[in-house]
Amino acid sequence: MIFKVFFSFIIFLLKTNMRTTNKLQILDKYFGNLLIIIFLFFKPIITYLKSNLKNDFSRKKILIIQPTAIGDTIISSLLINKLFEKYNRKKIDVYVCVSKNNAPIIKLFNKNIKIKIINFSSLLSISQNISKHDLIIDLSPWSNITSLFSFLTFSKKIIGFRSKGYLRHLLFDQSVEFKLSGHVFNNYQDMGSLFCLNIKPQYPVFKKLSLPYKLHKLINQNYICINPYAGGSQAKQKELSNFIWKDVVSNLKKKNIKIVIIGNKKFPDEFLQKSDSVLNLSGLTSLLEVVALICNAKFILTVDTGVAHIASVYKIFNLVIYGPTSPKRWGTFSDTSFHLCSKQLHHGYMIYGNETKYKDSFNDIDITSKSIIGLAEKILKERGL
Repeated sequence: MIFKVFFSFIIFLLKTNMRTTNKLQILDKYFGNLLIIIFLFFKPIITYLKSNLKNDFSRKKILIIQPTAIGDTIISSLLINKLFEKYNRKKIDVYVCVSKNNAPIIKLFNKNIKIKIINFSSLLSISQNISKHDLIIDLSPWSNITSLFSFLTFSKKIIGFRSKGYLRHLLFDQSVEFKLSGHVFNNYQDMGSLFCLNIKPQYPVFKKLSLPYKLHKLINQNYICINPYAGGSQAKQKELSNFIWKDVVSNLKKKNIKIVIIGNKKFPDEFLQKSDSVLNLSGLTSLLEVVALICNAKFILTVDTGVAHIASVYKIFNLVIYGPTSPKRWGTFSDTSFHLCSKQLHHGYMIYGNETKYKDSFNDIDITSKSIIGLAEKILKERGL
């Protein structure tokens, strides 16, 4: 307890943000690795205390830690749902630690999972919510912080990912390699195999939401959604210029269908010509309202972000623009999803920004408004829109 309070106090004084600042990213990796080496001296003592436990997963209380973004949460929903089904049959409580923003996503695919909401930007919040359980499964691939606090709970068993450049796995009782090649889903699949779970790349069933009355009143006709913005610390690298989106909206609004702009921040109105066929709701809606807009839309056009996975979950036809990330790493699991890829693709491992850095942003040269409009119009035509 003393170590937890001390470490929380040091981080609290820094007033940094776990997701968006390089300061804490560096602290997490290097100072975190140092702390892990120090705490390794205590591991034999804790291992001795655990030695009288049976070596199986028949637990009474399980905690799953998932601090990553919406897209990662949806991809990992396959594993989370299977773990819940496995242990719920044995009348074992399963809790999932997520951010306040991601909590609704969990409830959409499984309303029975118990949620622990954590502010992952606050080490104090992490220390208060990651508590002693019979089994902790840490799905964060990079964070030393979550592994440290899991270790300090003195839980019976801790399992997590082993990532290159991090020592977090040394505090776990069992670890699974987080591979930096292939689709990120493969790592959750490997974690599932540890629990004898056969997980296939298909989304669990998500609850469909109706449009709230206030949105239905604003739209009241067939519509498509355009999402120009990504989330996370490296969002800028996955975004196109507002001038490209201006051209795209200007051309697509000639169709006899309403365009609704969505996103986590406000798209500037000055880039949108005033028209009854365009409704700018970006930065004005909650996550559940965005989900409702997506699952009732006829088509979604988006950059590589959680919106793409939400559209694919509900089998809404969508066009996802990739770069510098690759669909080979972050692609959706749906035959209703189409990809427009930059020629300069990387297998970008963008979660907290602790991974490979890219100096260049999205390449606007090979992803043009013309290429986006052409493919979008082709999809809309095939859909009879």
